[in-house]
Amino acid sequence: IHYTGVDIVPALIARDQASYGCTERRFALCDLVEGELPTAELILCRDCFVHLSYDDTRRALDNFRRSGATWLLTTTFTDPRANHDIVTGDWRPIVLQQAPYGFPEPVTLINEGCTELGGRFADKSLALWRLADLPRW
Repeated sequence: IHYTGVDIVPALIARDQASYGCTERRFALCDLVEGELPTAELILCRDCFVHLSYDDTRRALDNFRRSGATWLLTTTFTDPRANHDIVTGDWRPIVLQQAPYGFPEPVTLINEGCTELGGRFADKSLALWRLADLPRW
């Protein structure tokens, strides 16, 4: 198994490469929305879409598809709540199975057991989808 971690923060990449980098694990500077992503079977996109506008999320998903990856494991919330757009860089919980995303039922769902803010986001989960099954919205 080879792991490539990407982020847009140079200091974080340098720290992770120095601390955790090895032959099977490397870290690189990359913008998920516009950058050329490394080839991978699975993209783990944890706590990212919650910071992206609808438009940037759409662009990131298109970029994921261009990468040739088969699977996407990403953060979603499962309790019913209204999705709303933000300026990229802000934060809000999102339910990927609701509009405007319209994702189908995930192949699997892993509740993270989030206890922040007194359990206010106890529904925070990682969900697995085939990229080919995701709608283009």
